[in-house]
Amino acid sequence: MRRMLALSVLAAAACALPAVAAPKVRMTLEPSTTAVLYGKTVTLSGRVVGKPRGTAVQILAWRYGRSAPDRVAVVHTGAGGRFVVHVRPRVQTRYLARDTVEVERAVVVRVEPALGIEELGDGRIHAHVAAGASLKGRHVELEQQRGGAWHVIAKAKLSRALNANFAPLPASRSGQVRLALSVNQAGAGYLGAVSHAMAYRAYTLTLQPSSYRVSYGHAITLSGRLWNGRAGEAIVVQAWAYRASAPRRIATVRTGPHGRWSLRVAPRRQTTYRAMWGTLHISGKERVGVAPEISLNRLTGQRVLTHVRLGRSLAGRTVKLQRLDAPGVWRTVAQKQLNRRSSAVFGVSLPASQLRVALSVNEAGAGYLAGFSRTLRYRP
Repeated sequence: MRRMLALSVLAAAACALPAVAAPKVRMTLEPSTTAVLYGKTVTLSGRVVGKPRGTAVQILAWRYGRSAPDRVAVVHTGAGGRFVVHVRPRVQTRYLARDTVEVERAVVVRVEPALGIEELGDGRIHAHVAAGASLKGRHVELEQQRGGAWHVIAKAKLSRALNANFAPLPASRSGQVRLALSVNQAGAGYLGAVSHAMAYRAYTLTLQPSSYRVSYGHAITLSGRLWNGRAGEAIVVQAWAYRASAPRRIATVRTGPHGRWSLRVAPRRQTTYRAMWGTLHISGKERVGVAPEISLNRLTGQRVLTHVRLGRSLAGRTVKLQRLDAPGVWRTVAQKQLNRRSSAVFGVSLPASQLRVALSVNEAGAGYLAGFSRTLRYRP
C-alpha cells in the first residue's frame, strides 16, 4: 500500500514539471555576390539550425523564364550545421535551399555577358561575347574615353559565334577603348556589360614624294611611315600610269625603325602612286608629273644645239629659244621644229644674253609637263 502511494506521488510530480520544447529548425542561404560575369563561379553558403551534422540539403535553381526548378546539388552540413556549394549560373537564376524545411528566403544571382576585346595585328579591333544564349545579330558598341567619359564611336553586329570586328580607327582615335553591351541588346535574363579598357594605338600609312615634278630619266624618292608600326612590315607600292584605269604593283618594301620606308622611282610619264599595308591601311594618292629633259649647248660660231629626251621621237615638235629680258621674264626670240633625232640647231645673232629652250605642254604631249633647258650664258 505504501509502495503504491509513493508511485502515485512520483507520477503526480512528473506531470507538474514544465515540458521541454524541441529545437526550432531554420535555414539560411547567402550568395558571395548577386551579380556575376558569365562563366564565373558564385559561392552559396548557409546554415541549418536545429538539425544534426550531416543533414542533406538540396539546392534548387529557377533559371530565368522557367517555372519549375532544377536540383543543382545535394550537400551535407558540417560543423555548426554549415554548408557550402559552388554554382555557375548561365543566366539570371533564383536559388533555394531545402531539406525538410525551406530556406527563409530565396536568393537571386544576376548574370552579365562576358565581353572580350583585343587589337588584331592589322589595327582591327576584335570583340567576343560569351553568354548562355544566342545573341546573334545583337549590337555591341565600341566606346572611347574622352574627357573622363565614355563615348560610343562605332557599332557592330555579333555573328553566330558571338564575334564582331571593328575596322581600324584613324590616328586621331588612339587612346583607351572598351566594349559595351546594353541591357536591351543583352536581352532577357542578362544585365548590360562592359569589357576591360584597352590602350589602342591606331595605324596610319603615309606616302610623300621628294618632288612632284621630275625630268624624264631622273628619279625621285617616295617615302612614308606606318605610324605605330614595327620594323619589317611589308609595304606594297602601287602605280597608275597616265590614263591607266587600274594600278600595278611596282615594289614591296619593308619598314625600318619607327615604321619608316622609302623607294626610288623613275616615272617615264605622269604617274600616281599609292602605298598599302595589307588590305585595310592605304595611303593617299600622290601624282608626280614628268617633264622632258632638254639640253642646250654652244656650238662653234653663233649656233646653239638643243636636244629633247622623252623616250620617243619628237620629230616635228616645235621648241622655242628664249632670252631673259628681266628677272623672271623670258621672251621667245626664235623657234624651230625638232628633227628625227629630237634635236634642233639655232643660229644666234644676239648680244651677250642668258638663253634657254622651252617645250610647251601641248608640244610635249599628253601625260607630260612643259620642259625647259638649263640657262646658257651666251656671248657672241
